[in-house]
Amino acid sequence: MARSHALMLAIIALAQVAAGSARADIYPVSGLWTYRNPAAPGPANSCDKPTMQFVGNHRWDGWGGVPDYRNVAVEQTDPTSFVLNDEFLTWPNVRGNVFYRLYLIDEDHIQIYIPMAGTTIRLRRCV
Repeated sequence: MARSHALMLAIIALAQVAAGSARADIYPVSGLWTYRNPAAPGPANSCDKPTMQFVGNHRWDGWGGVPDYRNVAVEQTDPTSFVLNDEFLTWPNVRGNVFYRLYLIDEDHIQIYIPMAGTTIRLRRCV
């Protein structure tokens, strides 16, 4: 009986993981972005760390404590702003979410506002 109960719990856990990964949205930007000199005109020719990278529904951040995010939902609120929900997993297997706004300043500059942290991040596209 205990063995069948454990098997059932494992099947439920796998189904939840599969459902979680299936609901991801694609980020409204892509590529590598730098925190360095974000107000300078045009793209950055050199992108020293820290950087942020967007690929599909995956985001890597070299600045903060959580380096790896998966996008869950994107809602476009107007032509240049989006509300996003990212999911992250930290050690030892603590799952969390971060909700934020992403603004397209121009093709080479974006701004991220995280209301819960009261933080605004400006980024510049890397060449």
